[in-house]
Amino acid sequence: SCQRQDPPRSAPEPVPAFNTIETVCLILFTLEYVVRLCTVWNVRAEIFEAEKLLEMAVGYEGIPRASKLLRTIRFVLGPANLIDLAAIVPGLVGLCVESENGGFVVLRLIRLTRIFRAFKNPAVAEPVIVISRTMTQSTKALYVLLFNLLLSILIFGSLMFLVEGQGRWNEAIQRFERPISEDGDWAESPFYSIPDTFWWAMVTATTVGYGDFYPTTGLGKAVAVVTMVFSLVIGSLPVGVVGGTFSQVWDDYKEEKKNIAAMRAQELISITTSIQELDPPKLSNLMLIEVWDDQDGDEGTIVRPSPAKFMGEVVLQLELPKDQTISRERTLKLCGNPDLVDRSITGSIIVKYEWEPWNGGQTVDGSTSALSDMGSSSSMPTGTLTVMLVSATNLVNLALRKGAQSNPYCMLLCYPLAPLDDGSLRHVIWRSPTWHKATSPIWDVKHCFDFSWHTTRDREPFSGDLHAKVPLDIKEPPQAEAQHDEAQLDELLQGLFRVTHALASVRSDMGVLAGQVEKLQGDLGLKDASGSDSTSQGHLRQTPALPIEDDQIGSQIGGESLLPNYVPS
Repeated sequence: SCQRQDPPRSAPEPVPAFNTIETVCLILFTLEYVVRLCTVWNVRAEIFEAEKLLEMAVGYEGIPRASKLLRTIRFVLGPANLIDLAAIVPGLVGLCVESENGGFVVLRLIRLTRIFRAFKNPAVAEPVIVISRTMTQSTKALYVLLFNLLLSILIFGSLMFLVEGQGRWNEAIQRFERPISEDGDWAESPFYSIPDTFWWAMVTATTVGYGDFYPTTGLGKAVAVVTMVFSLVIGSLPVGVVGGTFSQVWDDYKEEKKNIAAMRAQELISITTSIQELDPPKLSNLMLIEVWDDQDGDEGTIVRPSPAKFMGEVVLQLELPKDQTISRERTLKLCGNPDLVDRSITGSIIVKYEWEPWNGGQTVDGSTSALSDMGSSSSMPTGTLTVMLVSATNLVNLALRKGAQSNPYCMLLCYPLAPLDDGSLRHVIWRSPTWHKATSPIWDVKHCFDFSWHTTRDREPFSGDLHAKVPLDIKEPPQAEAQHDEAQLDELLQGLFRVTHALASVRSDMGVLAGQVEKLQGDLGLKDASGSDSTSQGHLRQTPALPIEDDQIGSQIGGESLLPNYVPS
């Protein structure tokens, strides 16, 4: 039993185990709250909100830095933290004070707020979010339901009082009486007033029916029947709307989660692509190993097959020190790639590799190069990487025939060479032999990769041995590019010449328009009224046309005139 009576026939109390559990939970909650309170001053909470972080990163305003005291105050006044505090304080007070008065009972009720801590769990918060969105989008239907419910309570409550609450007046008890049987028996009516009757109307309309109030007359029963039917019809109308909204909100929420996951995956791809473009050396110590099923017998073909033959992949992090020979063995668990195929991947692969840096002037083709004389970047790998593909275990079986097994092989991709001057990455792919009919193949093969990473600075010409081998990346500008530049310059000069003639034509048209305006002023008799303005304008019109210089052309193209009062003739 969860309760005990000590002494017997006394008020039951919880067993001591529950008090122990409550004390332990209270101690854990208190320690958690105190630790967060003591460390929140050093937490930049704004970085956990994506919108604020993006606004601070790309905005024009300065990045605000809250003080330590302000961060602590914000933490204490946060809704979730207030709930935590309300759940802790009553328990601490209860350990220090023993009281059973009414105020302490209310304080104990506040401890129930710890239930809301469960909503911090994302698994519990999702249904709450869906229900809240459903209620928000169904407010119109709920408003209609509430309005009709209140209207029915008002109307049918008033009708019930008229037919059941105003029968025969009993002066002895100062109450109205109503007939309760066909024998002419009368009893006190429970419907004292219209507000008192609203309780019966609410209980009936919500189909609860406590039975404390009920009609006894024929008219009262008729009113009760209409009340029940009306409430059932009105109450069922919004159910379809709310249910349909719930289904739509649930589908939208799942689609939203899917879009967020896709957006994060796309952002990860964008970040990876940016790193490849901005900092390509980060790819020098990565190797992608893919396992495929050779179903068609295409051994020796270095082409990525169809996704249906995919058996898993793994990324190997290489250790490539500049001046140290190392040897490593790795057992790597294969993982899937949803971008290729959505499939459960099993198994692991064993890989060994040996790294031997170059101390001399060796290059990719084995000859001495000017690059070695210049020296490479301090952290760029330069040497020979020998990769041994040992074996794999428990691979997924893609064979469709009964009793058949897959034919696994591996494709290794790495970046042993630095990008070209235009930023294009240069990868190398090696395919292992196919191990037939086995889900635990033993390849035991190896391949060598010559690493030669040099920055653009390393590939610049130098004043050294002129007979040294020059890398293929260094090329002289071709003559076709110079001819292309000359053609563009000729086209630009021709365009400038056409603009000059167009401006001259515009100036001529302006002169003709000015003459027509002067003639119109003379015909209307406005020439004398203009006085000095006409004289000055006439003087300006007699000014000879100015040649179009280069600076005038540029000024007119820019929308400004060098001579604002000049009217072309």
